[in-house]
Amino acid sequence: MATKPQAKTAIDSATVLIKADIDSLPAGTNIQDGEINFGPIRYKILLNAGGSLAAAELLETAIRAFLATASRTFVVKGVRGRRGGDPPFPDTRDILIIETNGPATFRITNF
Repeated sequence: MATKPQAKTAIDSATVLIKADIDSLPAGTNIQDGEINFGPIRYKILLNAGGSLAAAELLETAIRAFLATASRTFVVKGVRGRRGGDPPFPDTRDILIIETNGPATFRITNF
């Protein structure tokens, strides 16, 4: 459990990281939601592909390139429908890009 000063410091640190990650996204990206956890600092950014698989793949490519350029390691998971297996429930296709030794998780939905 974080103390009040620890929580404020964590938020300040996460804010700097999140801003840099958001700046790396393509123009016009639809950021639907986000989440910050304090200990350890972790954050999630939920991106909406607007019903387009091509838009989802563009976001995935941009995020992968940004993380790779910054020497940040990551794994990609998700369900893409016909190309990657059928989703367990209707309308649950998503792409998860999880930083393995860092704070970021990107989830791309609605494609």
